[in-house]
Amino acid sequence: MGKNCSVQTGVVIGYGVRSIGDNVVIGAGAKLVNPIKIGNNVLIAPNSLVTTDVPDNTTVAGVPARISLGRTVSTGTVLGKKGEYALTSVPVPDLSTLTEDRRVS
Repeated sequence: MGKNCSVQTGVVIGYGVRSIGDNVVIGAGAKLVNPIKIGNNVLIAPNSLVTTDVPDNTTVAGVPARISLGRTVSTGTVLGKKGEYALTSVPVPDLSTLTEDRRVS
């Protein structure tokens, strides 16, 4: 496991996982199985099932996990300087455009 990694609750790292790079965030409930390698600066979304290698500087999500497009926040920003979440840097969507029937109460 590399430097400055964050492993949240309920994560399963299988016996076959060969390496996990630096600045990796593994979301709650994610499962890493098979003989795989996780690159540097990777974000694994919660509850994802990772069964193949993950290249550097990517975000993966889903079951099975796939590379997610549209990443705008770097893993370093999410981790912050001390490995803590810097939630102020994550953009907040504008909910004012939603109609009343689509809002969650």
